[in-house]
Amino acid sequence: MKRDDLGYNADGTRSIVHVDDNSLVIERTQDVAPILDQNKAAQGNSFNAKANMRHAASIPAIVWQQWDKEFYQMHKRSLLGAPRKLKDKFMKAKLNDPDNRFLRTWQGKL
Repeated sequence: MKRDDLGYNADGTRSIVHVDDNSLVIERTQDVAPILDQNKAAQGNSFNAKANMRHAASIPAIVWQQWDKEFYQMHKRSLLGAPRKLKDKFMKAKLNDPDNRFLRTWQGKL
């Protein structure tokens, strides 16, 4: 199998192409540790409970891409082009899921 490292993309992900006679696979990776460390540090910061807007999460590009793929499989459209109500419902469900708490900077319910 031939492997070709395309290097880093603008969003911080890295693309590696794997090719053989019968298939083409594009592998995407990202070092998410700095983003997750930043999220963890922000969780302890105080916030204004009366503020209309809060920074609730930082989502690594590689996670966003996976969520976009899941959304497309469910709705046959990208998150970016989806109606706001549908996109908000999906994102709130993802970010309120305890399994994704490492993405949150603010721990209140969205």
